[in-house]
Amino acid sequence: MRLVTIDTSFLASNGQVRAGVSRPEVAVLLGEHLFVLVCAEFQAEIQTRIKALNDASANNAPWVRAAVERQVGYCFGGPQEKRGSASLGQIRNFCKFLGQGCRDDFELLLAADNQAMVSYESLFNNRNNIAHGGQRAVTLRDALTYYWSGHRVVDYLLQAVGPYLA
Repeated sequence: MRLVTIDTSFLASNGQVRAGVSRPEVAVLLGEHLFVLVCAEFQAEIQTRIKALNDASANNAPWVRAAVERQVGYCFGGPQEKRGSASLGQIRNFCKFLGQGCRDDFELLLAADNQAMVSYESLFNNRNNIAHGGQRAVTLRDALTYYWSGHRVVDYLLQAVGPYLA
C-alpha cells in the first residue's frame, strides 16, 4: 500500500500562510485530510487483496466467488457505491460472512495485538468524526501512527480469510 506523499518542504516551511491561518490550524487541516486519505487507501487495499485471493481460488465454485465479490462490495464499498468502509465493524461482518471460524480466527489475531486494534479503530472513528463535522483535534503524527499500525490489521484480515477463500 502506498502512503500519500506530503510535500516535506511545505511541512518544514516557516509556516508563512496567507489569509491569517496559523501553523497549528494548517497542521490540523493536513491531519484531517490525511485521515480521510489513509482510510480510503485501506479500503481500496482490502478490496484489491481480497478480490485477488478470491479470483485465485481454484476450489470454490463460480457462484461462491461471485457471492464473495458481492459481499466485498457490500462491506467495503465499490466504485459506484457511496457506502462501505474498511472499519473493524465491516471487517468483522465480512469475516462472519465467510463463517464463524473466520471471524474467530480474525478476533484471535487481533486480540494478540491490542495496539494495532486500538490504532485502527481510532483511525476510522476520527475519519468519521471529521467527515461529520465533529472534533478537530487530530494531528499528522496521529494519522501516521494509526497508518503504520493499521497495516497489521489488514495483514490479520488476510491471514484469517485466506484459508476460507482457498
